[in-house]
Amino acid sequence: MPEDYQIALNKLKRILPFVNSVALVDGRGELVYSTDNWNIKEDIVDLISLWSSMKRQPIMISGKKYLIRTCTSDRFVASSPKGEGHIVGANDDERTIITLIEPDGIIPFTTMEITRILASLKEKEPYLDESIQLGKNIKLMKDGSSHSEKVKQNKLDKDILPNQKQKEPKLDLPFTARLMAYYRAQESKRDDALIIDPFAERLAGNLGSYLSDHIRFSEMDYPLVRSYYIEKNLLTPWCNKQKDSQIVLLGAGLDTRAYRFKPEHKNKHTLFEIDFPEVIQYKNEILKNEKPFCNLVRLSADLSKHNWLPFLINSKFSTKTPTFWVLEGIAYYIEKQDFTSLLFKIAEISTKHSQIFIDIMQLSRWYSFPYTSDGIVGDPFSKHFKWGIDINSAQSLFAEFGWNVTCSFADDHDQGRNVGQKGMIFVHGERASTMFF
Repeated sequence: MPEDYQIALNKLKRILPFVNSVALVDGRGELVYSTDNWNIKEDIVDLISLWSSMKRQPIMISGKKYLIRTCTSDRFVASSPKGEGHIVGANDDERTIITLIEPDGIIPFTTMEITRILASLKEKEPYLDESIQLGKNIKLMKDGSSHSEKVKQNKLDKDILPNQKQKEPKLDLPFTARLMAYYRAQESKRDDALIIDPFAERLAGNLGSYLSDHIRFSEMDYPLVRSYYIEKNLLTPWCNKQKDSQIVLLGAGLDTRAYRFKPEHKNKHTLFEIDFPEVIQYKNEILKNEKPFCNLVRLSADLSKHNWLPFLINSKFSTKTPTFWVLEGIAYYIEKQDFTSLLFKIAEISTKHSQIFIDIMQLSRWYSFPYTSDGIVGDPFSKHFKWGIDINSAQSLFAEFGWNVTCSFADDHDQGRNVGQKGMIFVHGERASTMFF
């Protein structure tokens, strides 16, 4: 399979972290590619045959039973009655993409993304043999014979993208970026809103009414409580006190503080936003006509590749100006050694009295599940997390890398909201005058 196709499919795991496995089937019904963790080859004929017949009967995939929920000419959804996940598929006139997603994965998002990928693959040079009759959907039967039928033109579900005329940049945004913007938009409509973000709805786009089907994402007070804590308790006094400062948002996502956080208008502040190129491009396009409250610098970089520091230094970042570092929802998604390296690097370029905020994961939250000293396994909520630490050990860890911090549980600052179990820790502190190495 051409490398471009494989790259496109593997991107799903970054864009949608709840996608576990991906497979690509050609117009003859043959498996062209599947991720290493999915042995689906023996089940392809049965799946395609059942899909083509549009019969709503149970199907076995990789030894697990699934019940059909949606079966149309271009869409397929089946769910495990034991809560073991979902099979989500989409096809066009040339190929089919099939995915295995987690039990609490968002089916409409998955459908939307694989439909978009199909459209992008269609624009590339076809990898099918010239003898294959394109524009047809191949229906395989039990004996291996086939016949074709015309398929309907691909279209996105109306509940996901109701306004087809709305133009948005076609970029591979990480799933969590739009999701966080969506929840800020919903929060802004509440009478007791913690955050008012007039730009969030525009950035989130039309994500549809999927929450009722996905309980995991129906209560997302934690990131709202976190943002409220940072803005009210940390950044407001910082902006009022510092006559000249820098604020750095590592992994900024679709954050809009540059346009809505009024304390930045006081005194002289420069806000640096660092994130993936596609995120930066998207924000630049959507917010191009908006005026920020302070000097705004956006930088494209992959934090996991440690290449962001030269970009920052070359973008008029001053090592002599007090800096407030904000790392929301980053620490537990990177390896521990990468995280400690990050602490060291930002301490190195931060002047005295610079401050930092990071949220980290309390290791003991998952005592009922198997875990190692750093990594946690077994809990579906934490399977994407890389490491955790006990709150009593956090101060000494940060001190090793030049930061004097205080730590508290997120639910100590919950504002009456649901932030989940005592699992997340707010870390805030200053750069130490002397670094201990």
